Amino acid sequence: MAKGAVNISNGKPQPPSGNDWMDEYSQRRFAMEVPRDPTMPNPFRPRGESAGGSMGAAGTLQDVKGALEGAATASRPSKGLGAFPSDYYDKIPSEMRMSGSGVSHPGFRWNIIDKQTGKQVGQQYNNRRRANTQLDKLDNAYGGYRHSLEPVRATDMSDSEKATLDKYGVNLQ
Repeated sequence: MAKGAVNISNGKPQPPSGNDWMDEYSQRRFAMEVPRDPTMPNPFRPRGESAGGSMGAAGTLQDVKGALEGAATASRPSKGLGAFPSDYYDKIPSEMRMSGSGVSHPGFRWNIIDKQTGKQVGQQYNNRRRANTQLDKLDNAYGGYRHSLEPVRATDMSDSEKATLDKYGVNLQ
């Protein structure tokens, strides 16, 4: 059968079989791949780094990784997650933090902050999901992104919260 021809058996079209199909696939696949010119600037390289020679696949992957790490550290809020101890998310199980009922993050409460005035809006919430729902309602009523969530240390922890923090070895001091 000729390359690109459709195999019709029993009145139903069948895809090309054998090496013909693989050859066409390989030709199409490699026709789309264009080698990168090492003299052109790499948009994934963090600022201040030099090209340092020819760029291979490993160099490109490292550049992407470095750019992603740089973007992650640059976009972290100054408050936000800084309120949590460094090992908090490693120790407290995600099932607890993502739950829709009870206290989502033992030892912490959630405030809704008006970004323009910097003041707390409404009450303090025990559960991040409930706080986020209220935040969405306030933003929708305003018609834009005016509010944000801020975690704060709880001053009124229940005995079960204290027991949970002890169980998982989290020290909030």
